[in-house]
Amino acid sequence: MRDLRRLVSAAPRMLAVTLVTVVTLAATSVDTWSAERRPATPRAAPAAARHALPCDDMKALRIPHVKVKDTQSVPAGTYSPPGGGETFPDLPAFCRVTATITHVPGSSVSMELWLPSEEWNGRYMQVGTHGFGGVVHREEMAPQLRRGFATAATDSGHTAPAGLFDSSWAFESRQRITDYAWRSVHETASTAEGLVGSFYGQRAAYSYYVGSSTGGRDGMTSAQKFPHDFDGILAGNAIQNFTRGGTQMLTTSRRLSQAGFNGEEGAKLLELVRNEAIAACDDEDGVTDGILRDPRSCDWNPRGLVCHAGQEKGTCLSARQAEAVEAVTSPLRDPVTKQRIYVGQDISSQFDWIDLLPTSAFSDALYQMALNDPDWDGSSFDLHTDFAAVEDKLGFVNATNPDLRAFKAAGGKIIQYQNLEDGVVSPQSTTEYYDAALRETAHGDRSELGSFYRLFMVPGRSHKGLGSGPDNFGQDVAPPVARDAEHDAVTALVDWTEKGRAPEHLIASQSASDGDITMQRPLCPYPKKAVYKGVGNPDVASNFVCD
Repeated sequence: MRDLRRLVSAAPRMLAVTLVTVVTLAATSVDTWSAERRPATPRAAPAAARHALPCDDMKALRIPHVKVKDTQSVPAGTYSPPGGGETFPDLPAFCRVTATITHVPGSSVSMELWLPSEEWNGRYMQVGTHGFGGVVHREEMAPQLRRGFATAATDSGHTAPAGLFDSSWAFESRQRITDYAWRSVHETASTAEGLVGSFYGQRAAYSYYVGSSTGGRDGMTSAQKFPHDFDGILAGNAIQNFTRGGTQMLTTSRRLSQAGFNGEEGAKLLELVRNEAIAACDDEDGVTDGILRDPRSCDWNPRGLVCHAGQEKGTCLSARQAEAVEAVTSPLRDPVTKQRIYVGQDISSQFDWIDLLPTSAFSDALYQMALNDPDWDGSSFDLHTDFAAVEDKLGFVNATNPDLRAFKAAGGKIIQYQNLEDGVVSPQSTTEYYDAALRETAHGDRSELGSFYRLFMVPGRSHKGLGSGPDNFGQDVAPPVARDAEHDAVTALVDWTEKGRAPEHLIASQSASDGDITMQRPLCPYPKKAVYKGVGNPDVASNFVCD
């Protein structure tokens, strides 16, 4: 296989028929190709784009289990994909390729690949999905194309007609759940590598992955199951414990709903809880700014908000509501065995709780799939028996294996980030995974783990990005304030992967509507935290130190 790659690299202008043969041979054994993706010797620096195949000829490629459905040469400028509804400005010229991968009966993975026509940086970037997938997230692809990456995304193996939290697709074929769990991302990576090699006449020098939420979980799954698929992974707010985290969302929804937190009035009460908790603990980090540096250290009890006689409605909680808040911020336990199922919600994560009311669409879909009942609505929910069924049927979706030794040995790098006001993915569950990886992978040696895997906690932001903290560090679709390794997580990942420059911190920025920067704070590698020096403007990152 390495001889085959040298042939491809040495002959970028080979006849199209020869390249078709090369790709066909490579695709015959996808796992073999993937297992040898990362050569032992240093790779050449990314080169300028040059085409071995015209875009239109990509459609004629014959690859086992893969059908190239369509190709399109897209000029530079604003692009509106077929079907309408989306518009992407300021894109470079590119070749758009759509394909379907069908390796086993009942599985059909759709993917889309955008190949820069003139400004390729020699790298490949795969982007993740959200929720239960079902669509190709072109809005995630566009920023990576602007950076010069050949970029791809997958629909996770199904189409979701009812949106991100639809479960109907899972009942058509159980193979689709495997597609969603890992196969779609893995096969898209393997197929894209062959297509990139065909178009440019050389494989990508480095392969990367970026995703958040479900996409973050997919990135961590790749590191755990397919350590050669990506050289660098940027994973954010990853719902790694799919079954337990989904169960926590369900119980959070039920407890808060039953306590009367539904509707606009309920949302205002949850914001009251959040504001009171933050006010009680805000100055613990030396700066009063509406941001908790570490919500877990906040010792605040919601029972202090219970209404007294004559207190105005909307300014306090009923005793039942205070009990519900206390319950959801405590560890979730099996009512029979008393074993812990999941960590509790953080005390300042109410922005995401509001989205779980009156029901959690994500959790309902999760349980519908596990219990094989498309009409399941939670009314008969039994935490002891139903959770056991979910864990049994869908536990393989989880990305909780802490053994990352194979990924480390392959030379891979991981930058993971976690918003500290996340009410979908408990920040504590993320740090517990990191701590488990520290034990399992590095035998407690933090410098060894940090040589390839670093976790950055992001204060003051919820799962969907609400909150008071600065939240732009190049991790999302918004462009970073500067494309350097301090302000841009993608650049930091590339520099670490290709040049060995590990990120000692990232700088998160908050901007006003006119684009002016209003706050910057350093994000520190866990377990370090940003500590205010005690002097200077607290909105300036240099007035903090990671300690």
